[in-house]
Amino acid sequence: MPQILAIEWDSREARLALATAARESVRVDELFAIGLVAADGETELSDAEVAERIAAAVRQRKLAKAETLVAVARASIELKPLALPPAPDDEVPDLARFQALRDFNALGDDWPLDFIPLSGSETEPRTVLAAAIAPQAIQEILATCAPAELDVKHVVLRPCAAASLLRRRPTDARIRLLVDVLNDEADLTVLVGETVVFMRTARLSHGLSSAERTSALVAETRRTMVAVANQLSGQRVEQICVCGDGAELKALAAAIEEHVKLPSIVFDPLDGIDLAPDLRRAPPADVGRWAPLLGLLLDEAEGQRHAIDFLDPKKRPAPPSRKNRYIAIGSAVAAAVMALVVWIWNDLGSRDEENVQLAQRIAANLSKNNPEKKSVLDRARDTQAAWGEMEAWLAGDVVWLDELARASERVPDASQMMVTRLNIVSNAAGPAMTVDGLAKDVATIDAAENSLRDEKHRVESRGSSPDSSRPGYTRKFTFILKPQDEAAAAAAAARLNGPQGRSRFAPNRNPR
Repeated sequence: MPQILAIEWDSREARLALATAARESVRVDELFAIGLVAADGETELSDAEVAERIAAAVRQRKLAKAETLVAVARASIELKPLALPPAPDDEVPDLARFQALRDFNALGDDWPLDFIPLSGSETEPRTVLAAAIAPQAIQEILATCAPAELDVKHVVLRPCAAASLLRRRPTDARIRLLVDVLNDEADLTVLVGETVVFMRTARLSHGLSSAERTSALVAETRRTMVAVANQLSGQRVEQICVCGDGAELKALAAAIEEHVKLPSIVFDPLDGIDLAPDLRRAPPADVGRWAPLLGLLLDEAEGQRHAIDFLDPKKRPAPPSRKNRYIAIGSAVAAAVMALVVWIWNDLGSRDEENVQLAQRIAANLSKNNPEKKSVLDRARDTQAAWGEMEAWLAGDVVWLDELARASERVPDASQMMVTRLNIVSNAAGPAMTVDGLAKDVATIDAAENSLRDEKHRVESRGSSPDSSRPGYTRKFTFILKPQDEAAAAAAAARLNGPQGRSRFAPNRNPR
């Protein structure tokens, strides 16, 4: 069964969680921490030393090339709510990036950006909580994991991962504040229902006593509640959830409840999770520090999309593949070509037989004084000339499959334009394709005609007119595409103009 490794680190330690995923379950095998300070307990390690310590722990447990999830702190990213206009869901990623480029302080085109939808729909203004991270930060994360040969699949925002764990706990409260105490900082995350709407990280001075930490966290909780009330138009937090276990966190929950006058609970992040026997017998101290990693593992094992994922952000869906369309067109053309080949092959066989008979008749006519000799020879020459015309026609005709493929690649997609009728002819005027269709507007028609026009293709516009028969389209149009191929044009002219002024293959247009 595949193993999944979740990891995060700060200036003092790296925390890792290892799980084994099955089809319908996940078992957490190990939770462990790696110290990232020098022997004096204060001096921070360099980036290379941090990477080597993590690599040593991974090698010791033989976890190289394990599928890896990385959690990043709120302080590592830029986060802002964005107001967007009404739009379809598939356009929201592009709108969010466009608005973020205007509202964020230092967002570049190459910054990974993801978002959490907060409110709105296709017909109402939307609000999203957007998060962006510098490309350099992503490169530093990958560089730290590289010596351990870890295969990083997702880089997820840490408060969102911890909130995923809280979402699995039933409650009557609609708005909850999650307090997750780590080493020298605490994540304070607000959920409305199951949606993260606000998050901040509070720094805690290293070396504070238990009472000082509790006092600082109560103050940070009150600040967070005020900020949330302002952002949610007066809505207020209904419950405080302190993540972890132990007497110190229970005292923190009691202090928060006393000062903010709201129900406060402590929940153990390991409750309800399948643990390996050794881990269940001896869980780590301050288990709340692993809450984000546990949320990451559960989401990944269950196939849920991470709320904020900088390596796999929400994007506009890829346009539908035209492969099946090309296959269908190609199959139809191939069938037509095959039928033509069979016809030509059969016709060649009958021509060969006819040539033998004609040669015999010519020889017989030349061998004796036959008054019909001249007419027989003339008919034979006419047959040879007609066959030559057919060969010239086949050699010079336009390859319409290539023209269709070219047109499909250049014109706007189906959301902008659709073809209702296609007529292809090759006559004395040359090869031509008449296109009737519907378009979103006049600009779309002009764009389509201009995209098809070049030195080898002439486009003749037949104008457009209003038409609302199909939703999303406002005008109907007609234009003619004429490939400029001298050989094809000559062959087309030959179809109607043989040596005597009219092709032997063309119908008589003026029957008597």
